[in-house]
Formats: sequence, structure tokens, C-alpha cells
Amino acid sequence: MADDEHMENALRTEVHEAVAASQNSILSEIRSLISTEMHTFGEKQKEIADAQISINLRQNVQQQIEHSGVLPGSHLHSLSSKMSEYHLASKSDNTVKSY
Repeated sequence: MADDEHMENALRTEVHEAVAASQNSILSEIRSLISTEMHTFGEKQKEIADAQISINLRQNVQQQIEHSGVLPGSHLHSLSSKMSEYHLASKSDNTVKSY
């Protein structure tokens, strides 16, 4: 009888340890997935913010050109998108440089 209780306790301990190890493994995998998703989410937020800056800059350049009296359809007016690209490229170059 004592052997049966001893075997039952040993088996119970083994099952408990296996379940705990499995739970720890699952939790570790969940943490890893959450971390990866948060990193990806952060990158997507940055892409959206950069796109918004790009749109705002283009709109602002376009508005300033129109407010300065340059007529739509003129050669100078058509250069507004090129000006925006230069400004965006210079912003990008400045944020990548390490000092």
C-alpha cells in the first residue's frame, strides 16, 4: 500500500512538473510572438507617420507655390513635386547620418 502511495505521489509530481514545463514553454512562445508583433506594429506606425509627413510636405509645398502666384499648368508649378521629393530626401539623409 505504501508503495502504491509512493508511486502515485511520484507520478503526480512528474505530471505536475511536465504541465509546468509545458506552460512555461507556451508562455515563452507567447511572449516572443507578442514582442515580434509589437516590433512590427512599431515599424508600421513609423511608416504611417512618414507617409503622413510626406503627404503634408507635398501639400504644403503645393500650397506655398500657389500662394506665391505661380499659376497651375506653368513650368514652375509642375516642379512642385520635384521640390517635395528633394525635401523628403534631405530629411531622410539627415535622419540616417551618425555623428
